[in-house]
Amino acid sequence: MASGEAGPAALTPAQSIARDTGVATWATLAPHAARGGLLWVEGAPLEEVALAVAADDAARVQGWLSSGALRRAAPEPLDAPGYRFTIVQPFVLAAPLRVGSDAPAGGR
Repeated sequence: MASGEAGPAALTPAQSIARDTGVATWATLAPHAARGGLLWVEGAPLEEVALAVAADDAARVQGWLSSGALRRAAPEPLDAPGYRFTIVQPFVLAAPLRVGSDAPAGGR
């Protein structure tokens, strides 16, 4: 592609987050926790938090950090059958699945 030509239409932040959201086991998330890049999201919608992180919305992110709805993960898993996750570079944000939800089958 020549310089100045438009490439494929850029994704909106919401589309990027939807594309980068999935379900995983702890084995998939553990390396991100080990490097300090895994954040737990509990008590707030995962996609809403991810959009605020992507937009660098410091006030909203600080509110979730202060309330405990967003926190850095320890290197041990939460008591959950799996996790919904999304990627907002350099972080992986994850929320525990609860029994009866869409637990991963084989781990992504």
